[in-house]
Amino acid sequence: MLILWHAYPRIGFDERNQFDFYRVIPGGLDARAAIIERLHARGLRGLQSLGHRHAKEPGSDEVALVEMVRTVRADGIFLDTLANASQPLRNAL
Repeated sequence: MLILWHAYPRIGFDERNQFDFYRVIPGGLDARAAIIERLHARGLRGLQSLGHRHAKEPGSDEVALVEMVRTVRADGIFLDTLANASQPLRNAL
């Protein structure tokens, strides 16, 4: 299993949020989707990490996160320090 982390140690230095960091990695979201595809070809899973946000995405964090998971075809979400997903995130999933 591979967790696709987003911004550490960079988050908080400017106005970018977790989704901005995901989009600007080399190759962007297509490259992330290709990583997930290669993991799947090897029988492995890839998780999207849940990070922090600086209130810049349209809509809710939950909807934005679920859209990101769908776009890169991740197998799930790594909740980092959370014991469980919030009800809004469960609803969005």
